[in-house]
Amino acid sequence: MKKFLALALVLLVVAIVSTSVFATTGSTNRWLKNPFLRLWNAIHVLQDQVQNISIIEGPQGPAGECSCSVTTADFQALTVRVQQLEAGVSGYNLPDCILDADCYDNNICTDEVCDFFQGCVYSYNQNSCDDNNPDTVNDVCNSGICSGTSSSGTGGGGGTGDSGGLVITEIMYNPDAVSDTAGEWFEVYNPGSSAVNLNGWTIQDLGTDSFTFSQDVLVQPSDYAVLCKNTDNTLNGGIICDAGYSSFTLGNTADAIVILNPNNEIIDDVSYDISVDPWKILNIAGYSLQLDYSHYSATDNDDGVYWCNAFDSYGTGDYGTPGTVNSDCNAG
Repeated sequence: MKKFLALALVLLVVAIVSTSVFATTGSTNRWLKNPFLRLWNAIHVLQDQVQNISIIEGPQGPAGECSCSVTTADFQALTVRVQQLEAGVSGYNLPDCILDADCYDNNICTDEVCDFFQGCVYSYNQNSCDDNNPDTVNDVCNSGICSGTSSSGTGGGGGTGDSGGLVITEIMYNPDAVSDTAGEWFEVYNPGSSAVNLNGWTIQDLGTDSFTFSQDVLVQPSDYAVLCKNTDNTLNGGIICDAGYSSFTLGNTADAIVILNPNNEIIDDVSYDISVDPWKILNIAGYSLQLDYSHYSATDNDDGVYWCNAFDSYGTGDYGTPGTVNSDCNAG
């Protein structure tokens, strides 16, 4: 009986290792959380590489058998894969993905690749897309965001007036007096004549960060709302917040804020990259990025030339104007 059970166990392990179910079905994610199953899946991928490797036929050997060899490129790829597997086994450090599909972020404007060592790697594309705005045409991906041109000739991606629009007017992406975890925030302005309730609205970035507000947050006409990663003003650097968010972090070099209404329509978006002009000169830790008050619109805030660093200090020593009118950028 013991021999029978041992044989059954061996057959079960062999079946799991040799099957491709973990690499092909939509239910793989929960199985691949287990490092052993992830390793089995990686071994299966290696088996596929061996089976599909290119063969170059050489001259007939003395026994009439084919003397064959693999291409240099295929051999090098196979060698790298073996080294990767060895590293995963010895360090017990398998990545958070096995297949490119594991990295899908539901954003048509990013391409995702699973790198064995880095995990999910994202890059922007320039695909045609649909920004869900019936007033725009020629929608295309730019810096990870889908946007088009309106029929009136102005840029898409934002609504103003009485249509329930909000404008992103200030961003604290890299606080200095406190940590990023405690002190990140951004500000929105309501240029319309009716209050906007953020309940059901979503904020997201260019990657996988996303947060949907589930409580009433009223932004009154001609007024601001300050949205914070940490609403405790004894810890966040002295910010008085109108609402808090989680599962959303701003990059210290490049990122974006995208605001969607409950109909999943992009109301406003801002992308920044402080490694390139015109954002480059604004790369000062502890100073917010603020939109010049004379350019409060969802079109002008797409252009870095209308942004500057805040001049006024707040709370425990960082600089910004959360919840109040921004400075004249030309006066700095």
